[in-house]
Amino acid sequence: MTVRADNVRADNRLADKVRAANVLADNRLADNRLADAPMVPVTCRRCGAEVMARKSSWQQTTVQWDAAALARCPQRREAAQLSAHGTRSIFLSCSELRDSILDAVVSGELPVLDDRDQPDDRDQPDDCDQPDDRDQPLAADRPARRP
Repeated sequence: MTVRADNVRADNRLADKVRAANVLADNRLADNRLADAPMVPVTCRRCGAEVMARKSSWQQTTVQWDAAALARCPQRREAAQLSAHGTRSIFLSCSELRDSILDAVVSGELPVLDDRDQPDDRDQPDDCDQPDDRDQPLAADRPARRP
């Protein structure tokens, strides 16, 4: 009789967990970001790896790699070889792919969904790379010259 009572209690706990999970699922908002702005294929200009990318803002980029792209990218392969056997490799980004994604943004192939923080050259004077007197330390800040 005790076994049956334990089974009933376990069934009830399971039913409670299922009901709670269903309530959570019903209350979650659907993630429709990809419906509004789907990912776009971007090809690395160096190795030819094609990934799917989405640029939510200038600071945030989502990249999906498939097996073929993983196999083509030399930076991904190098990260995998450097990792300890049997552990996941640490790979933050591919510099060549990052440049290819930026090229896709500049060419209009990959839209930036929230471009409020877009880098703006208008904030910089045209001659910002040219040194001027303001770049020089004041005389009082310069070290004294020894004879």
